[in-house]
Amino acid sequence: MQIDRQLLSAISRGDEKTIYMLYRHCYDDLYTVSKRYMSNEDDIGTMINSAFLKIVQNITQYQSQIPFRAWVRRIMINTAIDHYRKHKKYHEIMQYPEEVKIIENNHSAVDFNEADQQFDAEQLLQMIDQLPGIQDCF
Repeated sequence: MQIDRQLLSAISRGDEKTIYMLYRHCYDDLYTVSKRYMSNEDDIGTMINSAFLKIVQNITQYQSQIPFRAWVRRIMINTAIDHYRKHKKYHEIMQYPEEVKIIENNHSAVDFNEADQQFDAEQLLQMIDQLPGIQDCF
């Protein structure tokens, strides 16, 4: 697809048909770049949509001396980095069930919830009864 002033002008005016053609033209590049940064298909779709929105909103800033494909890929890379930074704290504190690791301890598998399995309900109730009352805290 040749990117010329007429096409840029149609996109900046909000011509939906032209925007859709541009989306189809850019999708493979956007997907390829986002796949390097994210493996979850839902997150990839979110990042692609965010990047394409930035492309459409900033189409007037595109400079013709820069290859259009490189400009699109740079926007996708920046969007992926922004997405990572925005969600970094959540990935650090959340542990997904499929990512729970098993520790090998003396050739026997021990999971992180071993302490929970060792307590029975009666022991837990006894421990709760030993806690100070709310009035003891003040």
